[in-house]
Amino acid sequence: MRSFRAFPQGAQRALYSILAVGALVATGACSSQSNTTQGATGGTDKHVKYAVAGEPGQLDPTLANTFSSVVVYEAMCETLYAVSPEATMVPRLAASEPEFSEDRKTVTVKLRQGVKFADGTPFNAEAVKVSIERHLTHPSSQRKNELAALESVAVADEHTVLLAMKKPISPGAFSVMLSDRAGLVMSPTALKSAGDNFGDSPVCVGPFKFDSRAPQNFVKVVKDPNYYDAAKIQLESVTFQVIADSTIRVTNLRSGDIDVVERVPTTDVAGLDGKNGTKIIKSNGIGFIGLEVNSGNTGKIGKPGKVEGPLQDPKVRKALELSIDREALNKVVYNGQYAGACGFIAPSSALASEPATACTPHDPQKAKELLKEAGVTTPVKVSVLLSNTPEFSRIAQALKSMVQEGGFDLQIDARDSTAVLAAATAGEFQLHMNTWSGRIDPDANISRFVSTGSPSNYGNFSNPKVDEMVTAARSEPDVDKRRELYGKLTVELAKELPMIYLVRPSFYAGVRDSLEGLTAQPNGVVDFRAARVTGRG
Repeated sequence: MRSFRAFPQGAQRALYSILAVGALVATGACSSQSNTTQGATGGTDKHVKYAVAGEPGQLDPTLANTFSSVVVYEAMCETLYAVSPEATMVPRLAASEPEFSEDRKTVTVKLRQGVKFADGTPFNAEAVKVSIERHLTHPSSQRKNELAALESVAVADEHTVLLAMKKPISPGAFSVMLSDRAGLVMSPTALKSAGDNFGDSPVCVGPFKFDSRAPQNFVKVVKDPNYYDAAKIQLESVTFQVIADSTIRVTNLRSGDIDVVERVPTTDVAGLDGKNGTKIIKSNGIGFIGLEVNSGNTGKIGKPGKVEGPLQDPKVRKALELSIDREALNKVVYNGQYAGACGFIAPSSALASEPATACTPHDPQKAKELLKEAGVTTPVKVSVLLSNTPEFSRIAQALKSMVQEGGFDLQIDARDSTAVLAAATAGEFQLHMNTWSGRIDPDANISRFVSTGSPSNYGNFSNPKVDEMVTAARSEPDVDKRRELYGKLTVELAKELPMIYLVRPSFYAGVRDSLEGLTAQPNGVVDFRAARVTGRG
């Protein structure tokens, strides 16, 4: 990969100029806004305010599809298994590690005993069965792909469930499957009474329970006295305030109006780490920011159709990737504090390999040659759909400047997050800039994006060979063989490039010094279980 200094000087100056203007525009726009969300004077005593970057959307675990919803769930809805800050899998509502049959097609999960949901309903095997079956069968479920390996769930006894798999499954893939929203268990009493309105007032097992909400503004949770570890929870409430603009989030943290902020921009990390009564919690990322190509989404996810446009030619896709300098993107947009992402597996993963993490070199001249072979007229005009956040806008402006050298004219289609999701679902895009916080098992980082019929496969990419390879890698118990399979899968995906990976973020949470005991998972989600307020500074 060429360094940023290898960029032609004129292109460097143009790129820096565009980004500087974009930053000034964003800052100017922010200065005219005020924080009008609930409780602008910040948390007091044991009531904490946490600024999140996006509207959580659905608070129904079966239907949810935003990262912000995961942030809220961490406080009020526990999963069967969870990821520790050290990136290891630990039981949470499960009482112990899963037990596998000899053929690895039947998995026994023993559950915690003496646990109640926030509404007092007993937590038991039947409740787990009801939740998982809803995830599997609800017509609008976003969890179907996450549970694609699962055939059925059965009650063995009051505190034991048996999960039958379609094919043998590796322990890592199984545990990760139940550490995200597919592993969230909902109160069967609340589900029966609320039905599809469950998300209006969700009821789970967690240190906090749902209290109130104002869409596009805040979600508030309060300490749940029914929680099995309630005596250890020191906070009385957490209010998740939606503040999309990172500048406003950081400003409110410095002033003390907010106690915690997610996704601190890399440009603000140094100014918050030990200054103005603040500190930084860093999580080394395992996810990515990338470009998803519309391979076949004509409006019906799961039913690939014929999409027109230059990006339907793999040569044009490869030319676009060759036009992107990941190292320059990281330096210019993130001060070099992230890393280039060249695949779905983080280099830190035990399943990483050279084929799985190899980067396509930045080579705009070769990109032009490929475009000539493809017979397209240059500059090739393509559009990218993205959320209108300052961060994504800066990425888009950097990409627009970069890909010109390779023969592309990138059009930027920036919308609010709700409109982006609607457009992506409807297939109204050529490229979709998406972000994935990452999971410690690679299956969860790729199957949802490329498996045929996955509700998160917005590009409607469909390749039977890839589907088979995804399943084979998920099923293989031997770590060395599994590592090899993921390398081969990466090579196969490179032939069609349904996704072009850009950067692998680290996650920075900004915290007031008065708040201690916070931890964060590798995906940046903050855990408030051990949090305590030591004073207001």
